[in-house]
Amino acid sequence: MKNEYLIAGSFHDIKIWDLQAGTLTRTIHRPMVNETHCVAVTPDGRHLVSGSCDCTVKVWRLPPPCPAKPR
Repeated sequence: MKNEYLIAGSFHDIKIWDLQAGTLTRTIHRPMVNETHCVAVTPDGRHLVSGSCDCTVKVWRLPPPCPAKPR
């Protein structure tokens, strides 16, 4: 069975949760930006894109093993 993950933005952090294990697997801290309003994972699962209300868009490389791949 493949693991499923939940990715959510919260204030200055992006959190990645392993839904099967019920654990927080990774936190990406976004210093000096406003609240995270949206997150997306690239189709290959290697990068995460986040956007905030100050019109900042950031691309984050997800270190292996990449836990987040969209379905």
